[in-house]
Amino acid sequence: MITKKELKQIPYLDRRIDSMRKELERLKELSTCIKSFNSTEDKIKTSKVKDPMKIVDKIVDLESEIKAEVDRLIALKKEVRELFDSLDDREKLLMELRYIKRTRWNDIARIMVYDRQYIENLHGKILKKIFNS
Repeated sequence: MITKKELKQIPYLDRRIDSMRKELERLKELSTCIKSFNSTEDKIKTSKVKDPMKIVDKIVDLESEIKAEVDRLIALKKEVRELFDSLDDREKLLMELRYIKRTRWNDIARIMVYDRQYIENLHGKILKKIFNS
């Protein structure tokens, strides 16, 4: 069963994956800046990158790391959905918006047509219900 700590880490893991993907795109852009051999000038033109293979290695490593983190996130979200199955529809909606879809408190309140304070209080009650039962 998922712990309260793991539940609260889901949004951070999601953001970390986003950050890693942005870094991957940056590395891929950098790797395309490397120019190839120009036979008419008899020299190799490159960007400021001294060792292009290091970039390729970083790309491969980062892709593997992203895949592992995505697999971990998917497994956590599956456990969370199973955990939320015991909740009523209103409670389930709140928890899925918060932990699965990374929705902010103000947006959850707007979607559910309650004020923010009520949503935060309800969230606290749900956590007690889930983890103290």
